[in-house]
Amino acid sequence: MEEKEGLRAPVSNSSTDSTSLGTLAESLTFHTSFDKGADADFALGDPRIYSGKTVAGQQKPVSSELGLGNPALAIVPGQGKFGAALEFTKENSHVVFYKAERNIAYSPHNFSGTLSFWLRLDPQKIPQTYTDPIQLTDKDYSNSAIWVDFTKNDIPSDFRLGIFGDQKVWDKKNQKGASEEFFWRLLKVVKPPFSQVKWTHVVVSWEGLNTVTR
Repeated sequence: MEEKEGLRAPVSNSSTDSTSLGTLAESLTFHTSFDKGADADFALGDPRIYSGKTVAGQQKPVSSELGLGNPALAIVPGQGKFGAALEFTKENSHVVFYKAERNIAYSPHNFSGTLSFWLRLDPQKIPQTYTDPIQLTDKDYSNSAIWVDFTKNDIPSDFRLGIFGDQKVWDKKNQKGASEEFFWRLLKVVKPPFSQVKWTHVVVSWEGLNTVTR
């Protein structure tokens, strides 16, 4: 898998005039092109990339260190949609991540934002395990989290969006992924249009999270 990412650009109309581009630039809090390495090109917080070991059934790393891990993920010049790309392999004993503080314009009230990135992959080549290209969370997949993943039991894998608020609010019985309410917070694309020979743009926008109704 290969991924390029940028965080927190506002939703706008299709106009590309100077006003809309100026608004986009002013709203950006984080962007990584991988053209100059793995660290972010622009960040309001820590721009450095980290790697961390994980344990089965948990998304949060149990340790962290600077860099792309061991064995390191590869940066492939000229192979991205625009310039370089970050290439993932089937090796999955560690994750790579950026620290969220200030890089994501989080708000405990009326949280809004946009996550934008490109993917190039063949879903049929994904091993039968849940595979998350990106997660926004400091906890786990069902608690204060926004993520996309490829499913475990579908051939080829389906592509899903998950948006979850505080677990104690929506999961009264503490069942996480086993609860009916969990599936209410998922959107699924069956047979998604990804390809090994072309890039697909993925955009996730949200507004009004952490409000009374959301």
